[in-house]
Amino acid sequence: MINEKFSDFINSLYTSPEIEHTFRGKTYFLEWWRNNDSSYTITMFLCDEENTLIFEETFSTLRECIEYYKKAKCYEGLTIYQAEKEIEVLFG
Repeated sequence: MINEKFSDFINSLYTSPEIEHTFRGKTYFLEWWRNNDSSYTITMFLCDEENTLIFEETFSTLRECIEYYKKAKCYEGLTIYQAEKEIEVLFG
């Protein structure tokens, strides 16, 4: 990560429901919320003219949402682990 430790970023996923960050000149927005039925939904989109949806998934727990994100190839075919050195957190 460009402006914070990778471990701090991963840990912040559990407390910060919105994270805006950049990767290779593109801005991404990651968010999660708790649904009325106590499940959680995690969404990520590219902040372009269409706000292109990358994924939206619902799971029983927040941990499952975050595990899904960590495995998703949402950065030009790369996971967060493969892309993290080029990611800069803007807020979250």
